[in-house]
Amino acid sequence: FYIIYLMATFFKKNSLLQSEFKDLYGALFVHADKYISVVRALSNKKEGLTRQEISNKIGISGGGLTTILDNLVKCDFCLKTNIIGKKKKDTIYKLVDFYTLFYFHFIEDNKITDEEFWTHNIQSAKISSWQGLSFELICLTHTHQIKKALGIAGIATTISAWRKPADKDFKGVQIDLIIERVDRIINLLEIKFYDTNFSVTKDYHEKLRERMGIFRQATKTKCGIQNTLVTTFGLTQGLHSSIFSNTVTQDDLFGNI
Repeated sequence: FYIIYLMATFFKKNSLLQSEFKDLYGALFVHADKYISVVRALSNKKEGLTRQEISNKIGISGGGLTTILDNLVKCDFCLKTNIIGKKKKDTIYKLVDFYTLFYFHFIEDNKITDEEFWTHNIQSAKISSWQGLSFELICLTHTHQIKKALGIAGIATTISAWRKPADKDFKGVQIDLIIERVDRIINLLEIKFYDTNFSVTKDYHEKLRERMGIFRQATKTKCGIQNTLVTTFGLTQGLHSSIFSNTVTQDDLFGNI
């Protein structure tokens, strides 16, 4: 209830939260406009951008861009993720600051005149999409809790992601969260925001099997591979649910922080 109330206050007439954005960046960063240009570029690309892609979009390069990205990461506005099999220059930057993302998605254009927009549209596709994105970012920034839920908190791991563009041999595949373990197990995490338990259909089961096969062939890994579901409430057991070796829920993410 508190979260719904807080979201609703953004759309009230003359709400302080609507004008907080520029004040926030101005208070934190010198040349705040350059920082805003970076996070604006990232806000339009859910899967993130490389340093070079950011530079191409905003026209800033060299040490200046390095400083901006380093500061955004240190202040937890952005998350820096390595891509399996790629060089350091291919590192992905993702915008993970919820207020910044909310501002760009709902506030900046200031086209919403309904002061009760959030409660009136809580079932809309726009808000459902936002909820899904928010849950994904929570997972990306709570990997310690995910490891703990999987019983591997004491095992050395590397957190990464993976992208495989489509070519003549493979379909395009993107995995936003991967846990590579020193015990030679790789967890491919599938993040699903649902308002009930998640059910695996036959088609979805085959999609995940194919994804595992593409990942193994393209990366040439000799490690064991497990599909791990991270979802809101849990997994419905059924004919195809065995595709997931492990399930993590929102209680695991927030129960023992």
